[in-house]
Amino acid sequence: MTKESSKSSKVKRATECTVGQITRIVVYSELFPFDYDAAQFDVCLSVETLKENLEAVTDKVYDPELQRIILNKLNQAYPDGLSDERLQVLGSSSRSATPSDVTRWNVTKIDTLSSLMASGNGEWDPEMVRLIVSKYLSVSGNRLGSSELNSLGSNICALNTSVLNNITASSIEKATALPLTNCTSEQKRIVFGIAQSAFSKTNIRGPDAVSPPTYQLLQSYLGGADNTFVRKLVNSNINMDLITFVSLEQSAINVLNVMDVKSLLGVNVGDLKTYESASQIQEWIKLQLQTDLDTLNIDLTGGRIATVTPSVPSASNSTTKAPSGQISTVTAAGGNTIAASTTKGAVSRVYAPVCLQLLLLAVLVQLLH
Repeated sequence: MTKESSKSSKVKRATECTVGQITRIVVYSELFPFDYDAAQFDVCLSVETLKENLEAVTDKVYDPELQRIILNKLNQAYPDGLSDERLQVLGSSSRSATPSDVTRWNVTKIDTLSSLMASGNGEWDPEMVRLIVSKYLSVSGNRLGSSELNSLGSNICALNTSVLNNITASSIEKATALPLTNCTSEQKRIVFGIAQSAFSKTNIRGPDAVSPPTYQLLQSYLGGADNTFVRKLVNSNINMDLITFVSLEQSAINVLNVMDVKSLLGVNVGDLKTYESASQIQEWIKLQLQTDLDTLNIDLTGGRIATVTPSVPSASNSTTKAPSGQISTVTAAGGNTIAASTTKGAVSRVYAPVCLQLLLLAVLVQLLH
């Protein structure tokens, strides 16, 4: 075979379906799509077959390369964009879409948003979430209500702060607790502020404390709570668990002393030892006196050691003026009289030992003579 004919044969195999046309029967077979590589999948799957069996195809195809082929064929089949009904059955193939694809999607219904955001189909790139939500909100009458928030779940952390600020207290109140772990501090503060407004009427303890029902409703949003609100929790006997505690802003944790944390955690204070290696706990421990940590009786270590600054005597106390002297006499053995200088009662204690030593020395000298 010549080089030219060999090259022609390879091109022919790449552009012709050699494995077998993908029909409805093939799509529903147990082996589909394992017999097809990307090249054969592309040439063997017709646009018409894909349109008629879209949900069945997307339900079985998980290879990103094959999913990209599906999206290309859909763009070819529907040049004006994909409708809600087709978007709802894309499944995990939606994760292979590009921003250019999304601009052609007609995301108008809550069911479509829910289908696209389903966590079981894989994670979204944050940019893609913003594009999809923007498409949805561009439709007159659509907003981020409780159903939309439930659909987004943790994807809420992909939204811009300008979008988050438009969420109403009513939407938060009616939605299930939103997971904010991946949100920025600014995002958490915004959502917490809205949630605080949503659940304020449930608090029956007044302005300086938080009732247990209110605490439970706000628990998933406390990562955005400020120091003032955390201080209210300290006074509320709510027995905060450690997972919630470490989700607080570090600045809100750091201003608490040992007794504050003991009051905040209540029966859960012993779990501090379990979470001792967590960065949030380590930072807090380093700010506390070790003697204070010891009062918890849970063997927490790493606190500050109290430093004692020695008192320095003032100049008036440290420098004592020598008092006027008096002459005392001591009669030594042999009848000799020895004169020695003594001090008045007001003399400093610093000079007393020296005078005594001199007196004894004089006595000893007389005895030797």
